[in-house]
Amino acid sequence: MTAESHNTNEMYLKMKRVSLSAPYIDLDALKVQSSQLLSKTASYLNNSTDHYQTQLQQRRTRLDALNETNKAKREEISKRRVESEHYDSVWKKIQAMEQQIKVTEVKLATLQQKQNLRKQMALHSQKSALYHALASAQLRQNLAVCEKLTGMTVHAIEDNHLKVDFTLIDEREPDKVFSFVVHLLEEHGYKVVQCDPMIPDLPELTESLNRHGDFSSFIKRIRKEFCNLALSSSPPSPQTPPDLTTLPHPINT
Repeated sequence: MTAESHNTNEMYLKMKRVSLSAPYIDLDALKVQSSQLLSKTASYLNNSTDHYQTQLQQRRTRLDALNETNKAKREEISKRRVESEHYDSVWKKIQAMEQQIKVTEVKLATLQQKQNLRKQMALHSQKSALYHALASAQLRQNLAVCEKLTGMTVHAIEDNHLKVDFTLIDEREPDKVFSFVVHLLEEHGYKVVQCDPMIPDLPELTESLNRHGDFSSFIKRIRKEFCNLALSSSPPSPQTPPDLTTLPHPINT
């Protein structure tokens, strides 16, 4: 027997011994164990799946809640924006109304000032009318005295024209009329448009009247000039014209 054959036999014997000494395997028990392991694995997988599905559902629920919250917040922000725009519009209207109120107050103050001015003017006009009424009454009284002592009469002949007649000037003819007509100009002046008989110094007398506005003195000076004309055309007489300095002084108008 060769060495190679010997080695082969030894290996065979060893394998046979190993094969004869291997433990017994219970296939049924192994199947049961495998089935239990598969069942546990399936149960674990099912439980894990349910657990993760539950967590996923909870997360979805929280996500939906967050989405609803965000939606509500966006709606609130949009509402606040609309309210802010509305408040801005209302504020602008209020400012415009305040400006209108200020303008109206200024107008009312101006109207009040004008009304007060009109009241003052009306009161002044009433006082002036009363003064002129009293002055006219005094003037009529003075004129009555003048007419009695000097034969003077004053009457209007047309618009803004007065005619002044004198008698008792000429001793020879006491009823002879000496007269002049004066025009009351619109620019507050006087103009003698007629004088009978003519007085040489009439322009100077009229100029003095317009300068000083003293109509009573003007009448006195005119009468004096008429008296001088009457004396120059008649012989001397012991009688003299009445002294006008003792007459009541008419109120200027």
